[in-house]
Amino acid sequence: TYFRIFNVAASTPITLNQLIIAGGNLSGTTTATGAGAGIFSAGNLVVSNSVITNNTAAGSTSGGLGGGLYINNGTL
Repeated sequence: TYFRIFNVAASTPITLNQLIIAGGNLSGTTTATGAGAGIFSAGNLVVSNSVITNNTAAGSTSGGLGGGLYINNGTL
């Protein structure tokens, strides 16, 4: 089963605090389907006092990027 834990939209500022983000698993050939299994962010993201671990992104071309975290034109 393939899924992403958090998907942050471009218009959404978000703060993640005191979380464990784990177990995301993606496989695809584009950033939409194969990047950022833990967190895919196109918006303004703040991560504090958190752990990003054991997330996997696999694929080819633009997939397989940022198993734990992928920033797509956003800010961290």
